[in-house]
Amino acid sequence: MIKNIPAVPMPGLEGILPLESFPDNFEYEWSMYSGCAGWKTKIFTEDGQEFNVSSSSALGQIVKDPETETDYMDLVKKGNLIASGLDWKGGMIQNPVNKMLYVTQPHKGTILEINPFESKDYRFSAPIIQGLNMPTCVRFSPDGNSMMFVQLQPDLYGNLQDFKNK
Repeated sequence: MIKNIPAVPMPGLEGILPLESFPDNFEYEWSMYSGCAGWKTKIFTEDGQEFNVSSSSALGQIVKDPETETDYMDLVKKGNLIASGLDWKGGMIQNPVNKMLYVTQPHKGTILEINPFESKDYRFSAPIIQGLNMPTCVRFSPDGNSMMFVQLQPDLYGNLQDFKNK
């Protein structure tokens, strides 16, 4: 468990409606949103091991979660920093095939690919998708070949078919 995570609300998402505001027949579309703005996700290794990662959008960082309760800044000092140099982060998820972590950056309108098994500054890394309108979520089909993303109007969601895994 991580304590004292530096955080502030992300500007621009104040008007997003909570689940209970959607009509009952909105179940399929809502599944695209569920967990989208998550600041935490599970990472699976090639050999079946797993660990959690958490993010601080305020600092533009993603860290590997500890086994015991730890202060956020102590994690960074101890070398658990996976990614830095990020903009405000939306949702993130691991691709089930190539094991890379995909992160939305709503204000930049981009989706980044991050290697969750190393530490890197992504400040100057090119996004894999850009030009989106406030992307807040990214998900993959079970086979990892289709990427789905959610963005604010004019298009609520998109689907990138035949996503090529590296």
